[in-house]
Amino acid sequence: LITAGHGVALTNKKECLIKAKDIHLSFPYEIHEIRSSQEDFLQYDYFSFICENGSLADDLKKICLMHAADTKRIFHDEKIFSLFNFALSEISNDNIYKNKILESIFHQIVIYVIRDVYNIHVPDFDISDKTLFCYQIMNYIDLNIFTIRNLTEISDYFNYNYDYLANLFKKTVKQKLSDYFIDHKLESARILLLENKKTVTEIAAMTNYADVFAFSKAFKKKYGVSPLKYKQYNNKKTYKSPEIES
Repeated sequence: LITAGHGVALTNKKECLIKAKDIHLSFPYEIHEIRSSQEDFLQYDYFSFICENGSLADDLKKICLMHAADTKRIFHDEKIFSLFNFALSEISNDNIYKNKILESIFHQIVIYVIRDVYNIHVPDFDISDKTLFCYQIMNYIDLNIFTIRNLTEISDYFNYNYDYLANLFKKTVKQKLSDYFIDHKLESARILLLENKKTVTEIAAMTNYADVFAFSKAFKKKYGVSPLKYKQYNNKKTYKSPEIES
């Protein structure tokens, strides 16, 4: 919930401009990044939840599947902002029935989120079976980016011949399945480099590259710089690292 300023929200490397009063929807296990304008600093509140209500959970899963690749996840709803502020005031107090009030508020927020997404994406719910299936493939890749070692695993999971899946994906999404996988894998690595908690070698292993040389070559081909230089530049490292650069 953007409360002031403006900037850019990146979800799985796709950019969306965000500004005050925008609500930006994120899905589980995605890679997120928020960049603030330097002239008009971005401020926001973040609400994360797990929904256990059967019908609401089903609607949320459907939204995740159908809009996994959608960059238009921004909507406006003053009611959600108001409810969120009510929740913050309840959390800071210790009044009777506090938990019941919070449960009711969060329940309403989730309902409004679902309604808002349905309203701005009404045409998309007539989506073809092939497109929906490709979104399911993309969602599977997004959620398992650090465990998939070979794209044939996708074939095993969906119980379809890999060549069939690859051809269907290319015709429907207009992108090679292998390219989508590699792009998302490298973007995941880039975010890990920015976090500066793991070495280049560790990140190469996490993203299932054969070795750090193969990872560095792929990263440099996509971003124009080696992962080591990218890490040092963005984290303002001045010392010389013992890691391999290529």
